[in-house]
Amino acid sequence: DAVDYTVKHDDGLGLDTLGRAEIVIVGVSRSSKTPVSLYLSFRGWKVANVPIVPGLEVPPELLAIEQERIVGFTVDPPFLHLLRVEREKHLGARLGSYTDENEIVREVTYARRICFEHGWPVLNVTAKAIEEAATEVMGTIYARTGQRKGSITE
Repeated sequence: DAVDYTVKHDDGLGLDTLGRAEIVIVGVSRSSKTPVSLYLSFRGWKVANVPIVPGLEVPPELLAIEQERIVGFTVDPPFLHLLRVEREKHLGARLGSYTDENEIVREVTYARRICFEHGWPVLNVTAKAIEEAATEVMGTIYARTGQRKGSITE
């Protein structure tokens, strides 16, 4: 059930049922939102992830849910640049501003500002293993909501 929910709520999908999420991860593209969401879903959490994109308003559905369930992800811009360049190579296509270093700094700064404005905690997931990032998310959710599934240190 959790995995099914998470798959249907990847990358901003399923906003009409976002309120059923136990965790919502927000952040820029390539900040590990999807792999961490899936990992958490295998641990029983219903997780949605929503991209934060400069120039696009935060979906109203995100603002309508329990804000304590939202966690922001950030990545250091130089590391994010390397990730995006590798993705560009893998796809064999030029992705334009997606890999531009100045644009990446602007995106990361914008996402951090949005999280700050809404009181969402921000976890720096730069070079972290999926399991490590997931453990931080679980600890954050436990601290903010009291909800726990299994051991945080499993």
